[in-house]
Amino acid sequence: MLLFNKTPITVLLFFFLTNMVVDISALIHLDPAFSSTSVERKSVVHNKPLMLTPSQVHDTARFRSKQRVHKPTSPSPHQNGFMFERSIGPSWSSSLIPSQVCVSSVKSRQHHPRILSSTKLGATYNDIQKKFIDDETNNDSAQNRTKKIPKNHQQQQQKRRTKDRNTTNAKSTDSFWSNKQKRSRTGNIPDVFWRNIPIEHIRQHPYFIPLPRPETIRHLKSKEDVRNFRQESWQWDVLHDGRCTTSQAVAALGFLEPLAAEFLGVPKGLRRGGRGAYHRLRKPLKLTSLQEMNSMLCVGSGNYDDFDENVDNDNGSDNGNDNDNIYWTKQPRNLPFAAKYMVPITEEEHKKRRHQMMQYIESSPDGIRFSIRMIWGNIQESTSLLTALNWFWKRDNQVIMKEIGMCGAGLALNNTSASTSSSGLMLGATPDAILCHPNGRIEAVEVKNHCPFVPNNDKRNNHRFRLSRQELISNNNKGGATVMPQHIPQLMMEMLCIGEECKSAIMVRQSAINGSLILRLHRDDDWINEMLYWLNRFMGDYVQQGIPPPPNFFLKGSTASAEDQNRYKEFLNLTKQIEKENVELLAHVPNHGIQRATGGKFPKSMDLFFE
Repeated sequence: MLLFNKTPITVLLFFFLTNMVVDISALIHLDPAFSSTSVERKSVVHNKPLMLTPSQVHDTARFRSKQRVHKPTSPSPHQNGFMFERSIGPSWSSSLIPSQVCVSSVKSRQHHPRILSSTKLGATYNDIQKKFIDDETNNDSAQNRTKKIPKNHQQQQQKRRTKDRNTTNAKSTDSFWSNKQKRSRTGNIPDVFWRNIPIEHIRQHPYFIPLPRPETIRHLKSKEDVRNFRQESWQWDVLHDGRCTTSQAVAALGFLEPLAAEFLGVPKGLRRGGRGAYHRLRKPLKLTSLQEMNSMLCVGSGNYDDFDENVDNDNGSDNGNDNDNIYWTKQPRNLPFAAKYMVPITEEEHKKRRHQMMQYIESSPDGIRFSIRMIWGNIQESTSLLTALNWFWKRDNQVIMKEIGMCGAGLALNNTSASTSSSGLMLGATPDAILCHPNGRIEAVEVKNHCPFVPNNDKRNNHRFRLSRQELISNNNKGGATVMPQHIPQLMMEMLCIGEECKSAIMVRQSAINGSLILRLHRDDDWINEMLYWLNRFMGDYVQQGIPPPPNFFLKGSTASAEDQNRYKEFLNLTKQIEKENVELLAHVPNHGIQRATGGKFPKSMDLFFE
């Protein structure tokens, strides 16, 4: 006692030595008699008692309470002598620390370490639970194997395999990205001819009626006959000089001005203003009378007077005669396409297209970085027309698609000569084709191809282009797929120029990756009358006066009165209403529903990049 009073350090040393002796005794001597000074509870292993010393039953309750082990939802199984319980124990389990779990069972020492840490204990439990679940799964499988197999089991299995195979084939062609073959998403030479079926081959289609070759037209019976000149002919180009066509109408209406474009939701890349239309309409109108048209346009020596629309003038064969058609073979209604395309893409054709693409790139100052959208749209136009033809043919195999040139030259509003007209407005419109239904209904067809290539600004590689994730339905389009506002003037003018019998127009919005949308826009004569009013205002206020239009010319221009501004705002509101109420979504055609050229034995032609 004197020693304790004189040296406090000795007191602490004595205290630690006493605890050490007690701990060592508890670890070495696993004797039931010792349980009188210890806490005894059931062990995790074999329900054997675990011995804990008095100094080990505190300080870690909060830490251990988070590591309780819960038994699984299924009944507690016995696996290799182990039995799961709801918890290790409410009293002592919450006070275990890594060096305090003693295993008193001899059997447990044979299979597991004598001293288990909390980490090892959790791992052991997870392993046992996993093994239990696996055994239960195996037991269920064994029970299923004992079930009686129906008599038609093999037939059902065969049907299921066939269905799965068809679904897999459809999905593999439905999306460009679903193909297991690794495809390049960037490149220097994009393939704008990608799986394209050229218009020369479309003209041979058994359900497509082409226009005659321009050199065969030697006489026009009326002004409206100029619609028989093909779009790639020089006659078609001459007819556009000084005439307000669909390409100038949207700009002349002010839809591409900053304020109007923002209200209508026109993409920023298309907001180019109205000055381009102003300079195009300033050109003098060359052809105003039928005599002038005949003298300038009809230079051929063919026999157009005897032209039959059911005869293909490119090869003189009947489009419905499959024996002479080397491009197409008619197919029954149960197949997805009206005719089978029999011209695969060969390696020689692929090299030819690559060479042509290199010429495009080398001849463009910017390497076609910003003109590739227009190139893609023009080349892929024929394939999109085929999508519309196949879709309508599937619903009525009497539908016919016809090629057509510029319409509207014979309109009554165009019969007034430019010298006596108040504004000199002359209209013309060229649909991509027209659909002729068996009941006599006619619909204009216009196609828009979404280019998959965009300039690559990623500094991680030096490729010029990358593929875009195309969206046919814009993010801000809450009402679903529709005709974009900047395309409404084009479709309405096409219906006007075709004639009173045309009450609707079909628009095909086609992509390379996400399929195609087929939409129908219904005619609205009130909107057309307002369109004509504002086109005449553009011609009279700016084109005839030689004054380039300022920005927002119908809303803030010097010639725009307060009354004019209010009327123009009502016109914009009517356009938004047309977009919402007059557009009908007919179909969203998946990729496997679009007929394109195939690579045959040359799979490299399926890639979107040459290099």
